[in-house]
Amino acid sequence: FCSKKKILKDNLIDKFDLIIDLQSKLRNTIILKQFPCDNFYSSTFNFKFCNVRQDYLSSKYEAKNIILNIEKLLDTKIQYKKYDINKIDSIYFDEAKRLKEQLAKICKGEAFLLQAGDCAESFAEFNEFNLTRYFQILLQMTAVLMHGTKKPVVKVGRIAGQFAKPRSSDFEEINGKKIASYRGDIVNSLEALENSRIPNPDYLIEAYKQSATTLNYLRSLASGGFSSIEKINGWLTDFAVNTPENKKLLDIVERIKDSAYFFKACGFDLESDRDYNSAEFYTSHEALLLNYEEALTRKNPIDNKYYACSAHMLWIGERTRNLDGAHIEFFRGLANPIASKVGSTAKIDEVLKLINIYLGSLPCIL
Repeated sequence: FCSKKKILKDNLIDKFDLIIDLQSKLRNTIILKQFPCDNFYSSTFNFKFCNVRQDYLSSKYEAKNIILNIEKLLDTKIQYKKYDINKIDSIYFDEAKRLKEQLAKICKGEAFLLQAGDCAESFAEFNEFNLTRYFQILLQMTAVLMHGTKKPVVKVGRIAGQFAKPRSSDFEEINGKKIASYRGDIVNSLEALENSRIPNPDYLIEAYKQSATTLNYLRSLASGGFSSIEKINGWLTDFAVNTPENKKLLDIVERIKDSAYFFKACGFDLESDRDYNSAEFYTSHEALLLNYEEALTRKNPIDNKYYACSAHMLWIGERTRNLDGAHIEFFRGLANPIASKVGSTAKIDEVLKLINIYLGSLPCIL
């Protein structure tokens, strides 16, 4: 974790001069939008999705081709696990709506998006120290970006649900022995033993509990005073060593503090200002396990739209964005902010079709 932190810090300093250029490029960012759930129409089944969540989700996406169908690797006990995890959600509808509003500002060049986190979370590294350090790094990056861009920074963590790992092969070879691939702690164990690689539905519950605890703890850091500008020096304890790179960041901190002192001297009551003493924070992950996501999807009775309540924002991976696949079918029914990875192998016509799926009849501009 510490080595990752050093890399992040070094990159933060080295890339500082590119911030303004990156901000200008954000104006060309495309945010994939959704048309209203009640207007969805299935060409496969030839009727509109009904209001019952189970009918809308399960009977639809499960009829499609599920790329990387990890659910099939799990035994029938997964149905019981789905019931166990659908009792309470991680996020509330209005939080997802709020993030969508913030992303719209980014598209207009009025804000900057910071999304950060590990490739995959693990059960072994889950503790208070690591979560605090993670959030501390996020605040460090936010301070530099806000100072450099002179714009608000929307913080989206790749955390509190980023457990599943898409793999190109079902098997891997370790020490000359062929065993099942490690698919993330939510599915099987990293331990290179044949029995440890057997998918275990109990891990779904463990991942669900860890995600909820992680989000609650990060919320406490965001709103409980840790994120206050008054404590900005505490975010930067790792930059105490006197180096030219660290001096750049510490100079920025001093300027931020001087600005705060100036506004206090003008009579502004910053201590009672919510934005000064807290931070908005959102979560995201790749929605690889559709049964898991379905169990945490709810219909908002106010706007009659469906929200995946496992995270504020979800994305489809490079391997699962098949246009006729189950992941696209599931995603196009969600009112959350959603995204899709588009790699070097993607073709322009595929990307246009992907956008059209989410935008419906609205015009697309690349």
